[in-house]
Amino acid sequence: MIEASIKAVPGLLVSFLLLAALFALPVWLRARKLGRPTALPTVFAVSLAGAAAVTLLPGSAGTSGEGVCDNGFSATYLLNSSSALLNVALLIPSAFLAVLLFRRPVTVAASIPLFSACIEFAQIYLVPGRSCSLTDLIANSVGGLAGATAAILFLALSRRGLHGSWKDLAYGSCAAAAGAALAIGMFHSSAVATYDDITAQRQREARLQASQGSAEWIEKAAAATFGTGTQITQIQEEWRGDRALIAAETDRGEISGWWPDKKLKDARSYDNEGEPGDLSREQARKVGADFARTWFPQDVRGSRETVDTIAEEMGNRALYVLTYRRYTNDVMMPMRLDITVTSAGRVMGFSARSVPDPALPKVEVSREEADGIVRRDSGKTPEAAVLLAQRIDDAWRPVWMLGMPDGHKEPDVFIDAVTGDFVTPQPPEEGW
Repeated sequence: MIEASIKAVPGLLVSFLLLAALFALPVWLRARKLGRPTALPTVFAVSLAGAAAVTLLPGSAGTSGEGVCDNGFSATYLLNSSSALLNVALLIPSAFLAVLLFRRPVTVAASIPLFSACIEFAQIYLVPGRSCSLTDLIANSVGGLAGATAAILFLALSRRGLHGSWKDLAYGSCAAAAGAALAIGMFHSSAVATYDDITAQRQREARLQASQGSAEWIEKAAAATFGTGTQITQIQEEWRGDRALIAAETDRGEISGWWPDKKLKDARSYDNEGEPGDLSREQARKVGADFARTWFPQDVRGSRETVDTIAEEMGNRALYVLTYRRYTNDVMMPMRLDITVTSAGRVMGFSARSVPDPALPKVEVSREEADGIVRRDSGKTPEAAVLLAQRIDDAWRPVWMLGMPDGHKEPDVFIDAVTGDFVTPQPPEEGW
């Protein structure tokens, strides 16, 4: 704990010694001049110097000059974090000594949160490399209360008196009110940006636990796509909500997929030219279909499969593209799956959008009626049409996508197949 504090605040020991001399020497001289005991006030001054050195010196971490506060708090974190425990221990000596010195336990116990709030306020605006923290404020307050309580017990056991008067209660009440007002102002002011580091840390831990097994899964998928012996060179993980996009670079290509869904997204081979091979169109189709059934069973089920040949004139270097689309009541569903296979039987790459089939209202507008709506609006007749599911205002709708002739302001226009209105589909969401 102490080692971590020293590393976080460069020059801590030297600064403490300088501050201790600066704080303690005047106090010692004043007590000696007044003919009073010097030991207790001097040690109290040294304890304050230690607290100042730890909390108010520029640090090597945190946010500087941005008015940022961490408003996260967890009792579990307070009891298990070395940083939080250090803040609990930090003001115990000062509170203990203050009660012995002033004999006003209520005032001292209430002044510790005020003192801590002042420290956190200074860390927002005055101290480079620092940011304020609700956990630190509470930890300091707990330490102050513990120190004051220990001092009360010590005085009681040693049969020494306290100034338990109404003044102590009044002063303590004022200190508590001032500390509460300052703390509320810091953590609820619009001028202070807040974040929750405890929640963020829990989220990181949860994601770390949730991502276990993702590397093995993407490695297996890469080997199935690019061939046995594929070597992973880098894996990146990008969380979006409660799902992560796992992207792997290999010595043969790149592949990505969603975790924990275990749904592959796309893959691209570095070797993007078809090599010589003897597979017929049907044999290449079978290679792609076997791959699809293994890795995309939910997309293949109920889908229409088509096979297109690319560069057929190149003979044994042709490429075959398997396309899977699913239809419900003649409406093309949003799922997509395209797989490219070489004539040598190598899967060159794929692109997938695994989306569950949405429930759609009944189609009321025919192709001819959609053409007529567009013709009346633009004076041009669409050249092609596809009926497909699209998201309109966050709701799935059957939509006619109509291809327009050259010269039209848009290559495609979209007509709601229920209402006949012109619509603008939303772009696919990440993860489709």
